Amino acid sequence: MDELALFSRLVHLLQEAALGQNLWDAVVSQIVTATGGSEGILFSPELPPSMGGFWASRAILPHHMETYATYYCSKDVWRHSRPNLYRIDGRLIPDEELIDPVSMRHSEFYCDFLKQLEVGRLVCGVVHPSDSPAVAGGLLLSIFKPMHEEGFDAQQQELMRRLLPHVRAAFNTWRILGAHQRTHDLSYATLNALATAVLLIDRESRVLFANEAAEGLFADADGLAIRNGMLVGVTVHETARIQAFVAGLFAPLNGAAGVCVHPVARPSGKRAYACFAHPLPPGTGMYGLTSTPATILFIRDPVSRCALEPEVLEQLHGLTHCEALYRARSRLNLLEGLEVQGQ
Repeated sequence: MDELALFSRLVHLLQEAALGQNLWDAVVSQIVTATGGSEGILFSPELPPSMGGFWASRAILPHHMETYATYYCSKDVWRHSRPNLYRIDGRLIPDEELIDPVSMRHSEFYCDFLKQLEVGRLVCGVVHPSDSPAVAGGLLLSIFKPMHEEGFDAQQQELMRRLLPHVRAAFNTWRILGAHQRTHDLSYATLNALATAVLLIDRESRVLFANEAAEGLFADADGLAIRNGMLVGVTVHETARIQAFVAGLFAPLNGAAGVCVHPVARPSGKRAYACFAHPLPPGTGMYGLTSTPATILFIRDPVSRCALEPEVLEQLHGLTHCEALYRARSRLNLLEGLEVQGQ
């Protein structure tokens, strides 16, 4: 494979890794091969994997990084001989600039750590400098050879130097997408933890999301349901009222705020559901896409009461399981009696 084709293939692989396809180990492995190395690692040197640090490698295992971060990081003669070099974004650093091979062979870092990994020669690329606000302690791409081999030649170093901006761009994209996904997952987990039914709906009453409480409410089929992906009532008339209510949230008459509370009658005869709507800020929507404006709908069931589970009562009050179960049932019976009296 010629040099241009090799470079293009590596850049393409980096672009795929940026999309979160779990390809970072493959990226490092391919760069190691292309630059004539034996091992390599893309990592945050001051933050081990167990503390949320980044790590992707070829032939270097997670426990090696834990050992490095907890002890040998302070013994790393490569990093501490000329620390200012690691503050330069995009800097390529061959080991000859850091320490001569003879001194390296006699260092504790080599004798007690690197020698076991069959590592002794280095070319290191600064993906994020050590004082970067993006990654604590910086992000380095280090490619290694055994100590008995020659260092990395000019052609190998040039390939690595050309790849560094693409590594940085791919990593930054991957990090931003990952942060967005974590925020998305946290938001969904929070909504699912609520006892209140919560929906995200668009202007056509299409349900974009329903939390677990809402799914339970729909399963009861007592006034509200999802049909063909849309929020509907039990009658055509009730569905029309719901859709008019939702449409008003997105296009209020005369520029006035739309009605944000809507009752929904229930065939069981129980008190009506109360729907409370909170439109999202203009320009935002589901997954942050401006093309899908949405509103949050909270559905309160006046019959329902928040009651602690028996297991929670056990832990809070030191009750036996039977005592906790009795109290929970007594509380539920009392609430149901009050509800009947109020009708």
